[in-house]
Amino acid sequence: MIKQEWILCQGKRICAVTSNVDVDRSYSAGIIFLHGFSQTKAGAYGLFSQICESLDRDVPTLRFDYIGFGDSEGETSQADFNTMVKDAEEMTGWFVNKICCSKIIYIGHGVGNYIATMLAEKNPTSEAILIMPQLKALNKEEKYRDIIKKIEFAEEYTDTSSLSLWNKKMDDFFALLGGRMNRSKGIVVKREFLKEMIAFDIEDHCLYPENIKLLMNKDGDLTNISMNILNDYELHDVLLLDMLEREKVIKTICEYRW
Repeated sequence: MIKQEWILCQGKRICAVTSNVDVDRSYSAGIIFLHGFSQTKAGAYGLFSQICESLDRDVPTLRFDYIGFGDSEGETSQADFNTMVKDAEEMTGWFVNKICCSKIIYIGHGVGNYIATMLAEKNPTSEAILIMPQLKALNKEEKYRDIIKKIEFAEEYTDTSSLSLWNKKMDDFFALLGGRMNRSKGIVVKREFLKEMIAFDIEDHCLYPENIKLLMNKDGDLTNISMNILNDYELHDVLLLDMLEREKVIKTICEYRW
């Protein structure tokens, strides 16, 4: 059963969607999806919704929009890492109480991978599955140096369309955070939030690397931390627009031992 609810969080109402939840029973584990920058609870091009539709009906799930995104209250200009982590923590508490589970698995994409990593770091009983993560901080990527410089000297509240000519490189840059031009261009955000996103290095938050699983290009930079790659097949597009790649990712997640 799919149910949409509005949950009060940090003085705003968050739009949440649960699936496969029976309040009269308890579960061994539950899944919480964490969407990327400029995305919604459905995930990039509906990825999270497609995963939920394919999962076993005994696996309860939660999707929600951070404050300022999607159907939740607030503005994007109010969002930053602090508010997003608090949203995720409060929604985790609400979901755990609802399904009486002993473990949470966070599934992230884009910036949601960063949030999932931080939550797994705080709670060693939880796990995180990162979909096509940017493991190295973006401000360490030489090819994006001009965009990084624009961000560093941007106004306190910045319209993303004013950062630079929106070319393929800019499109690829924001795709790593969650969404291309059709989602990310023209959003007003805090300069400090952009700086937080481009400075985040997953390696710095892997206190329990055994709890972090990756779905990514196997030729990618795995940093100095030993993390488990779930896929034995190639993945190329960060947004998984290739339907064959997307179907493989969905199948891998559905076959994961919950």
